[in-house]
Amino acid sequence: MSRFRLGVPSRLGTAKEPKWYWIAIIALPLLVLWHRDDALYTPPWFSDPWFYLGYFKNLVDFKRDLFPDAYFGSRLSWILPGAAVHSLFAPVVANFILHVGVHLVASLSFFAILRRAVSERAAFLGTLVFSLHPWLWAATGWDYVNGAGIGYLLLAMAALTRAAGREGGRRDLVIAGAALAGMVYAHLFWLPLSPLLPLCYVALAWARQRRSPLRLAFAGIPWLALGFGIVTLALGTANYAIDGQFWFYGLSWNAAMRASEVFTAAPGMWGSNGLEPWLWFPALALVTAAALLPLRLRQEKFPRMAPALLFSAQFLAALVWMGYLQSRKIAMLGFYHYAAYLIPFEFLVIGALFWKAVDQMSERTYLLTLCAAAAGFAAIWYDPAAASRLTAWQSAAIGAGLIAAGMASGRRTASTWLFLGGFLVWSAHALTQTAPLHGDRQEYRRIMDEREKVERARNHDRIMFWYDEKEPRSSEYRALCTLYLERRLSAAFPQQGCTVRVQPGTLIVVPSMNAGAAEVARRTLSDCWSASSMKAAVVGVDSVPRKEGPYTVALLRAVTDLSGQRALRAVIGTDGAGVLELASDGSAASFPLANWKKESSDASVLPAPDGVDVRTPHGDYDYTMAYPPLTAPVAGRYRFALHYSHGNNREFAFGAFPADNSRWWSVNTVGYRAGGAYEIAFSIDLKLGERVILRVANNNNYRDGRPASFRMLALNATVAPE
Repeated sequence: MSRFRLGVPSRLGTAKEPKWYWIAIIALPLLVLWHRDDALYTPPWFSDPWFYLGYFKNLVDFKRDLFPDAYFGSRLSWILPGAAVHSLFAPVVANFILHVGVHLVASLSFFAILRRAVSERAAFLGTLVFSLHPWLWAATGWDYVNGAGIGYLLLAMAALTRAAGREGGRRDLVIAGAALAGMVYAHLFWLPLSPLLPLCYVALAWARQRRSPLRLAFAGIPWLALGFGIVTLALGTANYAIDGQFWFYGLSWNAAMRASEVFTAAPGMWGSNGLEPWLWFPALALVTAAALLPLRLRQEKFPRMAPALLFSAQFLAALVWMGYLQSRKIAMLGFYHYAAYLIPFEFLVIGALFWKAVDQMSERTYLLTLCAAAAGFAAIWYDPAAASRLTAWQSAAIGAGLIAAGMASGRRTASTWLFLGGFLVWSAHALTQTAPLHGDRQEYRRIMDEREKVERARNHDRIMFWYDEKEPRSSEYRALCTLYLERRLSAAFPQQGCTVRVQPGTLIVVPSMNAGAAEVARRTLSDCWSASSMKAAVVGVDSVPRKEGPYTVALLRAVTDLSGQRALRAVIGTDGAGVLELASDGSAASFPLANWKKESSDASVLPAPDGVDVRTPHGDYDYTMAYPPLTAPVAGRYRFALHYSHGNNREFAFGAFPADNSRWWSVNTVGYRAGGAYEIAFSIDLKLGERVILRVANNNNYRDGRPASFRMLALNATVAPE
């Protein structure tokens, strides 16, 4: 029987590792998932990851119609891959492929980087500890963007490290540029840190090739820019196909500029038990760099230590930047999901300095070390919530003591075992902290099954949720709601349902353990919507079995209710003034569309075979056209409705002015589907003889100088007399 050979120490850029390392890294997630796969599921109580899952499932609908102004939809380097995977596979399978895929990209890239800095042996052990790190799984095991950002970062670094180890490397530089683009477009936070990667490439290439750093930079930047540009072009083209705009990242930039407004009370880095547990490993990397780098620099030549120096410099720069933002009340370190951005940097420092002793081990001892490490991590991942019975202080002290003993013991085998012991103690405590940050498969399946039923009923219409957050296990209701960016009437069902304006056609989703919730919601909403000529109609009720107790999901639709209203027609006199008349036959006829008058030379109002083609001015809120003044024939509540077909999906305003043109009397900027077209309507109380001017204007909240366009099909009105 032939023996396989484990890796031996190699010089920078010349590593020739056996294929088993790559295969073993691909198998590492089994040590996490072997007993339970909770690490792959988003917790139902955390909103943002569910936002992105909503985009995965409803990409075009969200960006084009429902949430065109939401900055979440601009992070296309994460959303497009997620949407592609979810379009091909069932939710549970897609979830597995996406999260394990991101984790493996990060782990394989990490190994590819580290094996060029240290030996394959040390790199593999470092990758094992990195890949099984609980806080890394907290990032890669849900649908938030931090896991994707980590994957793109490490992929870019792997390509740059490979390019630095040989002459040329243009293909690797293009790949690195593309990965850098994916990283930045996943979260704008990465932009200030992105220069660290090309600088690391230049320094590594200089250490390996002894070429001028300026020449290396000038030779490499065009290829990096090419990769970045290719991804930008691809994402821009995809975005243009979706919503008609090429530049997709403006909303993220605007959100970043408002960060100081959002983080008004940033959580600190210190909790009731001292330093927050997600910051233990960054603190370890900082101590490691301070304690071991000077010693190693005296023992080894600079070219061999260049990677460790550069990894330490990258880590320190990232830590300083995040610390600065934390001091400005932008919680980069106070929130664990933002602090996760340090994980690649901190583990590269640890990997480059901690595991040198394995190079002197026999193959048998090394294999025994790997098996013991794998068994230890598999054991603590058996039941993450119960992985450690030690308090935070006990875990911190014991783990730190073992790691310190490992540092003091030099390169002997014992140092590696002591390091691993300390990592296992800290990782066990970390698992008790990260266990609540994961959901479970049954919960995820229930939520996604209900989403499918909601989608069939919604049929591309707007949606609102109404539930009671005080009900037991109401986090499932919230997860379902956050799939639609938390659009809700309230979280206090059956109270506060009338405080949010709702358009006709909107689907109302009411999850509740109250079996009579559907009827309660119907009565309550119909009462408060009656003044807007709407009522609630129940379209379905689904029962959801659950071990903790079943609940129902009631589906209701806001429908136009014109009962008690009289149809009107418009009569325009030769003097240009108009009057409204009650239609004798009771049918609603369209007002003459030819009477609309253009109000801006920059607007376009042109007759069309079945209506009027309208393009608003370029000014953000400029008036487009007005209808002649109309006189009310009776006192009552009037409803004016404009029917149209979409043009470029930009918003416009439709409303009423008093006769003196002094202000908007009533206005609406949100249309809704009505049959095969769209309708935008508003209601207003008028007295007998009062005159009203109907007006259309641009409503460009993007402030990008673009007009709205649509085809006006009809204009009509009704009145509920007093």
